Amino acid sequence: MHGPGAPLFLLSDFGLRDAYVGVMRAVVAGLAPRSAVHDLVHELPPQDLTGARIQLAAALPWVPDGAVVCAVVDPGVGTDRHAVALRAVHPDGRSLWAVAPDNGLLTMLLRHDRPPYASAARARDAWRLAPEALGARGPGTTFDGRDLFAPAAARLARGDAPDSLGRSVDAGTLKTASTPELATEGDAIVGRVVWIDRFGDLVSDVPAGRLPPAPWIAEVAGRSVRGPSAGFAAARTGAPVAYLGSLGTVELALRDGDAASAWGIGRGAAVRVSPA
Repeated sequence: MHGPGAPLFLLSDFGLRDAYVGVMRAVVAGLAPRSAVHDLVHELPPQDLTGARIQLAAALPWVPDGAVVCAVVDPGVGTDRHAVALRAVHPDGRSLWAVAPDNGLLTMLLRHDRPPYASAARARDAWRLAPEALGARGPGTTFDGRDLFAPAAARLARGDAPDSLGRSVDAGTLKTASTPELATEGDAIVGRVVWIDRFGDLVSDVPAGRLPPAPWIAEVAGRSVRGPSAGFAAARTGAPVAYLGSLGTVELALRDGDAASAWGIGRGAAVRVSPA
């Protein structure tokens, strides 16, 4: 259960070349010194809400019971967008807190979705954060990670009541982001590349539950790859592989290579999966 010293996990698009992440960690250390602080990812492309949703959905099943997740990808900073805290519960009873801007980043906790955007946890309660309840702000008006989100997350981690951070709201009134539709072409399912990892592997949004019976063919940018491969070792060096990746969707890669660079493929490229 949630209690003093709960672990806290950070996700942002701040990168690591500036002090922004370090300052957020410092704020948490001052307010919740008993809480261990862990980084999920900070090298998201700037203001990339879709990428942030995917990476957050990938992490949520693995955070421990009672953890606090502070996610800050915030194109609307300085506007009238709200900041929120959610309490969500997994089907197995584990709970978590999520603190983020109300801009669709927490969509996976607010509705059912498909991989790689999905989470089994569901929001049970929500609060709209009140800046005046979170202490003095630092200079400027654009660092809500420091002035709003980190203090709220730290106070939840140390056991403060959420009502001390703002007012309770109906979770159903919070903003959700749209999820692109999958297309069908006969027996084929057509999605798109939604993420490219640091190895150059192409992560699609075609989920395992929509695939034709194995074997199948995955096509991208005129290239066809038979799948599913059991793993990279099943292919020779430099050969293409198609497989079910860790996010529960079809991925394509080159063994010991960078498929995105070698094939000149970026996010948004169509991925077509059909019976072999």
